[in-house]
Amino acid sequence: MDIMPAAGEGGGITPVATLLWLIDAGGVVVVILFAMSLVAATIVLLKLWQFHACGIGDLRKPRRAAALYAAGDSRAARNLVVNSANPVSQLLRRAMEGRSEGREPPERLRERLARDGADHLEVLRSYFRPLEVIATLSPLLGLFGTVLGMIEAFRQ
Repeated sequence: MDIMPAAGEGGGITPVATLLWLIDAGGVVVVILFAMSLVAATIVLLKLWQFHACGIGDLRKPRRAAALYAAGDSRAARNLVVNSANPVSQLLRRAMEGRSEGREPPERLRERLARDGADHLEVLRSYFRPLEVIATLSPLLGLFGTVLGMIEAFRQ
């Protein structure tokens, strides 16, 4: 294992030099951990963007629409949620339309809405499994790298 790279002409160590030194010092385990970190960061940014685009956590419109519907103003309630990307708003709109059309019994409407809600959840849960795998494997790989380092130290 080499000594940490010396400061360049500007007086500081470049991030690339530091990264290359870490990869050289840590070997294959550090490369794998670095790749897993990049994948995890990408997934987190993707999920944050997806949740923001859907308006997850913002229940003001659905609550307001439900209150308007309960007060008897179904047109205003529907207009409030008609173009919303929020899954709760979409389900509320479908429920209001199903109730106003009266084509299917309430039990079937409830079942359809439950299926639609489950479908929305499935889309929102996507890519969480790779994050779970990365969170499980990272500490084990770190421990493996430590063991390899100790073996190398005793070998020298």
